[in-house]
Amino acid sequence: MSFFIDNHITISRLISWHASWREAEPAIIFNHKQTSWLELHLRTNQLANVLLDKGLNKGQRVVILMENSASMLIAMFATLKAGLSVVPINLNISDETLFAQVNDAKASAIIASEQQAQRINSQLNAFSTLQTFLKFSSSDEQDNWQSLNSLLVNASMESPSVTINRDDECIVIYSSGTTGIPKGIVHNHGARLDWAYDLSIALKFHSGATTICSLGLYSNISWVSMLTSLLTGGKLIIQEKFSAEEFIQLVDRYQVTHCAGVPIQYQRVFDNKHFSPKKVRSLTMLMCCGSAMSDSLKRLIGEHLECDLIELYGLTEGVITTLAPEYRKRKPNSVGKPLPGLELAILSDEDKMLDNHEPGEIISRGRTMMVGYLNRADADKSASWQDIQGKVWFRTGDIGKIDKDGFLYLVDRKKDMIISGGQNIYPQDLEKILLQHNAIDEAAVIGVTSEKWGETPLALVVSKVSLDLSLLCDWANKQLGRQQKIAKVEQVTSLPRNPNGKLEKKKIRDSYAHYQL
Repeated sequence: MSFFIDNHITISRLISWHASWREAEPAIIFNHKQTSWLELHLRTNQLANVLLDKGLNKGQRVVILMENSASMLIAMFATLKAGLSVVPINLNISDETLFAQVNDAKASAIIASEQQAQRINSQLNAFSTLQTFLKFSSSDEQDNWQSLNSLLVNASMESPSVTINRDDECIVIYSSGTTGIPKGIVHNHGARLDWAYDLSIALKFHSGATTICSLGLYSNISWVSMLTSLLTGGKLIIQEKFSAEEFIQLVDRYQVTHCAGVPIQYQRVFDNKHFSPKKVRSLTMLMCCGSAMSDSLKRLIGEHLECDLIELYGLTEGVITTLAPEYRKRKPNSVGKPLPGLELAILSDEDKMLDNHEPGEIISRGRTMMVGYLNRADADKSASWQDIQGKVWFRTGDIGKIDKDGFLYLVDRKKDMIISGGQNIYPQDLEKILLQHNAIDEAAVIGVTSEKWGETPLALVVSKVSLDLSLLCDWANKQLGRQQKIAKVEQVTSLPRNPNGKLEKKKIRDSYAHYQL
């Protein structure tokens, strides 16, 4: 008997629910302007109805090409309300990559800001499938573009008559491309909602939470902030782009409680001349992901902030582990355990399950995982492993190990591993030692060609002072194992990172492709 049960919960219905019960409460703050839950509901309804009035059909894809703003968030959730799939694009990619991603997605429409519309306006013929061009602009229609500001004036505020199911496509997020050609990662509505439920619990979100979102809204890290706030009915503060000074001001002014960020952002906050513990004392939870957090940064957070620090290991494909605050002292180097509903295991080079403490490739399966890679059956196949029971697991490409208590430890990226004289060397181990030196701000280790060893480690470091590189190399090697020795250290002015702060090792390796030691 299920007379009173309604299992049809969707992202769209959550907005509607909050509009009913939190009507005047703020849902979004951008540039100090508040958008209430009711306003968010009605504005997303209007834009969803515009998209449907333009002849778009359920399941078609809509590209979002915009700077961080309340309008961008509304555009993405309106797309979902219309039963369409959202394709948010990283603004930092080249035009060539942008065209390739949009065409790969076979998108039917694009919603752009005025600035981004100007960026691509002279090259619209490069898009093979786009039929509808919409932009947020106060001006009238121009060339192929239609002004959303004009279209929204007479748009219906009623909820669209579209039924959305758990298996319907929700979003396509293109990978950062740090390890090769970017791939479209497809998630359905059910997996995204389960993802939000699990993360809300793990990251301690609640209806009273005020969350700051300072990475690009196209990023999966930003979707953590957006969906957990949406699920719990919290308040979301959007930064147009990250600035440490503005971050501190916003946290202080709006008494921000939650933040999902990357190590380099937190480091810049502490380094900023306007930082003081008093200004950020409202923070109760910091989530850190994207790359490993240095021991020195962990110490800074522990010394100056009275909040929970939760380290998260995750892939856009859906794999997530978190290290809960209560385990930080016991397991300081671990990235924690998988969220409920996810399975995790370690695979050997021979594709055999490994016991605890043995390093190998991390594999995972569960309810928050992606549907697959868009138009890439080859990538789906290479990322899959089937066990003897017929279960299919996702191969992360990351090297890790699990201890006797079930805690995961990252060793390195499989593609970043250096094979020197037949021995496996994990760059992350070497980088961790280098970052313990007081003068080193950033470090990256790659394998370069060696006539003697095949490959050998080259370390690149960033420092504010001029370094004696020979002494630094000796200092590091004294703390490393005999088979881990760094062959040479070079000082550079900066290291390439993607917008989420992750080191772009592929770019570094490409720069040193002809280097030999």
